[in-house]
Amino acid sequence: MIRGEKGWISREALLYAAFVGLVFSVFYGSASFLSTKLQSSESFVFSWEKDIPFIPGWSIIYLTVTPLVWLALFIFKQMSELRQMGKAIMVQVILGSLFFVLWPLPPFHGPLEVSD
Repeated sequence: MIRGEKGWISREALLYAAFVGLVFSVFYGSASFLSTKLQSSESFVFSWEKDIPFIPGWSIIYLTVTPLVWLALFIFKQMSELRQMGKAIMVQVILGSLFFVLWPLPPFHGPLEVSD
């Protein structure tokens, strides 16, 4: 159970959430670092992607993903639910990191507009 004896979040749940966060940080950070060393000259951009404007303010949505994962401690009732979510996140970040490193792409410097 995620809740301990006194109704607080259990130590097991906190440690598991911290472990998932650590796995995410290590793989994501390592892949990001390695991709700068392994950049390819190959580019892969769909034509419709060029039509998406770059809006710096939207980055806040991306930056809230990690804190939102901690909300799972308050949503799930059973450790099995937390573990299932944690496994899914870890599989995604590990596979994503592998592809990010094995198939590095150069930064896209296309005709994106900056919008407010």
